[in-house]
Formats: sequence, structure tokens, C-alpha cells
Amino acid sequence: MEDVSVIIPVYNRKSLILKALGSVQNQTVSPDFVTVVDDGSTDGTYESVQAWIQSQQQVGGTQKTSYQLFRQEKGTAALAREYGMFATPRTRFVGFLDSDDRWPSDFVERTTRVLGHDPGTIAVSANRQFVDPSGVELQYDDCSKLAKSPLKWMFRYGAGVASCTMFRWNAVIDAGGWDTGLESAEDALLFSQISLLGGWKHVPGSPVIFRVHQATELGEAGNLSSKFSDRFERWAVTHEQIFRKVAEYVTTAEQKHLGAQVGNYWYRAGKTYQKSDQRVAAVSCFKKALGWNRSLFRARLRLLKLGHFSP
Repeated sequence: MEDVSVIIPVYNRKSLILKALGSVQNQTVSPDFVTVVDDGSTDGTYESVQAWIQSQQQVGGTQKTSYQLFRQEKGTAALAREYGMFATPRTRFVGFLDSDDRWPSDFVERTTRVLGHDPGTIAVSANRQFVDPSGVELQYDDCSKLAKSPLKWMFRYGAGVASCTMFRWNAVIDAGGWDTGLESAEDALLFSQISLLGGWKHVPGSPVIFRVHQATELGEAGNLSSKFSDRFERWAVTHEQIFRKVAEYVTTAEQKHLGAQVGNYWYRAGKTYQKSDQRVAAVSCFKKALGWNRSLFRARLRLLKLGHFSP
């Protein structure tokens, strides 16, 4: 069995995807397979990637990596990733790189070294750095805290760590794979279940680059979840689902902590609806927030302002 495969879903990012592919090509340890799944692009992304792959094949030499490109009708990022795994020869490890992100040159080497040395480890994350289109740092995340307590970290900060994490292939399968019916928070559902299967470790060093707003500036497709006006409610619903799946495997104290975070998602959904004057939806969300976290006094205050009393 080969060691490493990389799955890259893409939609309408004909230039950004090439930089992501370039970062994979420049790895000190080359992956065995790279699969790009075009999710129904209409801007020439498929042709752009096709030309890039052909240019790599023309170079020849002793290149180890095998590239393949598929196109599907417009669906979800989860469906594209699941399709990518189905179409890729099984490897020991798999990375899911978003089409607007970039790996540092030693990402594969660092992460697979840890996975290869410790069979009990199912995921390894590097640090991540968010940058704007001009390259200015917006945020830097030391992911060592993620590795110490994956569930708590992801419930609080979100599970957008696909690009900075290498997974054991079997762990992705054992956790049920990508839920192709979800249009957002699909990473939270899968990664939360993966975290129950073994150790999650961190490797220091150069961060993975997460590019913010660059797609919009280039006239290419932005973040998928941001297109949903009800995205916070979607996240709340998905985290309720995750909580029910993981609750029996964690301590009572951890259940309380995770439940409080579910309440926070409902609170954020309520604020969004209140801001757009959708009062009925806002009230419903604030009540659900209190159902998960009775001490969420901010939700009580907003209900009072909306003319609803919550005992």
C-alpha cells in the first residue's frame, strides 16, 4: 500500500487551485496520489487544472506523484471529497487540501513521520496562518491546543482544520466518511468522530496558509458556507447532531462543556436573525440556546428585549 494521497475539491477557482497544487508539488516528501474533484465549475477551472496536470506529465523525469482530475455535477464539498476518496487508490494517509490554501514544503514530511511512527495516532495537525490578499497576517493559530483536546477545541473554534491536518485513511473510513448531505459543518461532524478513534497530535514548524478574501478579490468563488444566510443555524443543528453521537464517549464534565458550546451556536444564530429583524426565528434560537446552556444570560436578555420571558 502506498503512503499518501491528497484530495482537493474545487469550485470556480481556476487560478487559486494552481497555487494549491504548486504547494503540493513542492513537498519534500511527494504524495503518491493527488486527486482534484471539480464540483461543477463554470469558469474554466477544470480546463485550467487539466492543462496544469498535462504540463507536469510533459516534464517527465522521476516524479513520484500521480495526478488525476474528475468532474461532477454541482453538489457539496463533502460529496466532492467523498468522491475523491472513492476514486483514489487506498493509501495509509490522506490529506484534504482546500483549493485556496497552501501547504508549507515540509507538511507531508512532518505529518506522515508522526503518523508512521505511532499507529495509535489518527490525525496530525500543523499550525495555521490566515492571510489577506496582500499577504498580511490576520490570525495565527497554534494547533497544539487542538491536539490536546480536539472535541473541545472544534466545538469552540470550529473544525476548519482539514487543510492543516493529515489523517490516517482507515480512521476516515471507520468514522463513516464525509456526510454528503451536509452543505456546511460537514468537517465538524467527521473530525469529531475521528477524534474518538485515537490520538490527535501536533507538529510545530511552518504553518499552513489559509487565504482569506483572496477568492473574492480575484472574482472566484468564496467560502462555501458563507453563502448561506442561515449558516449559524445550520452549524447549531449539526453540532446538536455531533453532541448526540459523541456524548456517551466523553465525561460528564466534557458533556457539559460541549453542550454549552452548542448553546453558543444557537445564540449566534439568534443574533443573526435578530439583526435582520427575523424576530420569530431569533426567539426560537435564543430559547434553544438556553435549552443547552441555562446560564447563557445574554440569551435571556435578548429574549426580554424581544418581549419574551424565559424562566
